[in-house]
Amino acid sequence: MRQGLLQDLTPSSSVVVDMCCGIGAFVIMATKKIGCRVYANDLNPESTRWCKENVKLNKVPPGLITVSTLDGREFVKKLAAKGVFNEKMDFHFYMNLPSIAITFLDVFVGLFRGHEDAAQKARLLVGPAVCHFKAWKIAVYDERGTSSVFVGL
Repeated sequence: MRQGLLQDLTPSSSVVVDMCCGIGAFVIMATKKIGCRVYANDLNPESTRWCKENVKLNKVPPGLITVSTLDGREFVKKLAAKGVFNEKMDFHFYMNLPSIAITFLDVFVGLFRGHEDAAQKARLLVGPAVCHFKAWKIAVYDERGTSSVFVGL
């Protein structure tokens, strides 16, 4: 079900940033079925080792997936420092770690300062919840209702 939701919400022209990729199920789907460029990350080195292996086994074309082994916050900050988010692309952020994914949202505070166009296009997908990210707030929609987190520019 989640893969179908991600497919429906992620256009092929997007760049996917998976902060908690595990062994790569969603990132492989994003490249193979949707056609996205992907930046994948997991803190667990064994997970990223298997993610890289799964990328090979699933014959993902070279250069479509970049895999890192960092803390999720450091991963996003490193991509921002490299200028990845300066591209004129739609960015979709996946955090398939339902119990604590929302705790990673602080990394987005000020991340798009000076890049308002990119900020308005960014999307966050957190576990079973769908979050729409805008430069000034994050609205979280789940089965319990809606809550918002102010992040500012």
